[in-house]
Amino acid sequence: MTISIRLARTQETAHAFARASMLAPLLCLVACVSAERTLPDGRVERVPRSQLPAYAQEVFKHRNAVSTEYLLRTPELDDDSAAAGLAAAEQAMDRACAPVDALAIAYRDGQDVGLRAKLDLVHALAPCEAATRAAEQALKDANAP
Repeated sequence: MTISIRLARTQETAHAFARASMLAPLLCLVACVSAERTLPDGRVERVPRSQLPAYAQEVFKHRNAVSTEYLLRTPELDDDSAAAGLAAAEQAMDRACAPVDALAIAYRDGQDVGLRAKLDLVHALAPCEAATRAAEQALKDANAP
């Protein structure tokens, strides 16, 4: 009886250690998560974890504003080459911002958002922001007199 109790305790300890050893790298990864953003003047700044939600919201809102401008201003173009360039810029923005959009939709729909989706978002913020700026500039250039 004593041997079986010791064996059970040893197995419990082993399972607890295994769970802790899998959790430790995950916690370290989450604690170290940050993003970098390129400012309009070209400087790069680190976005600390505490500011990631606000940064993600800013990127998402900017992307939506630029998408709306595309809907409103693209039909005004008569130049086919400008329209093709704008279509390419908009598609690049859509691809770069897909993880940002997916997470926003998941939150809106009340879905559980896993760690992987949050990490994908962190890695997608800077490319989404850059593609959005490029699409915005392409639209300005196409509509310039």
